[in-house]
Amino acid sequence: MLVMFAAASAVVLLCVLIQAGACAVCIRFYARFLPLHGLPTGAVPVVSLIFLMVMCLLAGHLLQIACWGLFFLWLGVFRDFQTALYFSGVTFTTIGYGDVVLPPGRYLLGPLVGITGLLMAGVSTAVMVNLTVFLPTVYLLEWITVILFLGYVGLVGVQTRRASQQS
Repeated sequence: MLVMFAAASAVVLLCVLIQAGACAVCIRFYARFLPLHGLPTGAVPVVSLIFLMVMCLLAGHLLQIACWGLFFLWLGVFRDFQTALYFSGVTFTTIGYGDVVLPPGRYLLGPLVGITGLLMAGVSTAVMVNLTVFLPTVYLLEWITVILFLGYVGLVGVQTRRASQQS
C-alpha cells in the first residue's frame, strides 16, 4: 500500500509539473501579446485570447489524465488503456459515473485522482482570472506611472519657468 501511494505521489508531482508548464505557456503568450497588441479590445481579440488560454490549459489537463491512465495500466488495475483513460478522466474531473470502479485494495487511489483534478482545475482558473484581470492592470499601471512621471516632469518644468520669469 505504501509503495502504491509513493508511486501515486510521483504521478501527482508529474501532474503539478505538467500544470506548471501549461500555465507558463499561457503566461508567456499573454505577456508577449500585450506589448505587441496592447490591451485586447473588442469581442474577437478577447475571445481569441481566452480560447487560446483554455486550449492550452485543457491540453495540460488531458495530458495529466493520460498520465493517470498510464499509471492505472502500469498497476494492472485495468486491462486496456481506453478503460484506464476513461476512468482517469471521469475521476479527474470528479464526475464519477460509477460504471468503472477500482478493484478492492486500490479504492483510495480514486479520491487522490479526484483531489488532484480539483486542485489542477483551481490552478487553471486562477491563471485565467489573473491573466484576464491582473496583468492588464499591471500593464495599465505601467502606463499610468509613465504618464504621472511625464506630468511631474512637465509640472516641474512649468514651475521652473515661472520661477525664472519672476526673478
